[in-house]
Amino acid sequence: MTLGTDAKPDGIIFSAALLLCAYLIGDTLTRLLQLPVPGTVLGLAVLLGGLALRSGPTAELERVSGWLIRTLPLLFVPSAAGVMTQGRALSQFGLAMITALAVSTLATLIVTAFVFEAVQRSIQGRS
Repeated sequence: MTLGTDAKPDGIIFSAALLLCAYLIGDTLTRLLQLPVPGTVLGLAVLLGGLALRSGPTAELERVSGWLIRTLPLLFVPSAAGVMTQGRALSQFGLAMITALAVSTLATLIVTAFVFEAVQRSIQGRS
């Protein structure tokens, strides 16, 4: 996780834990009180209230949230949209897709390891 060179590890861990706690509080309240509001929305409201009382986020919280905002859409949105729109194809060809994914991932790991070793040998040879 690249959060900057001046980021404090303790502050980053605390900030990530704060975001998780806000989510869990919202989700728990939604379930216990059977509210018609998603727990994530209520968690954001809890976080907003806490930040308003504190008069803003810390630098570490800004870094962690910025990193999450930049990264999570890349990880979840395309795959979730694909699964939602291709249910029939997934049920027909799911095993073949999983096999192809596993083989291509393994091939990528192997090629990456060989390239890394070649570059490392090249760098050591120049030293």
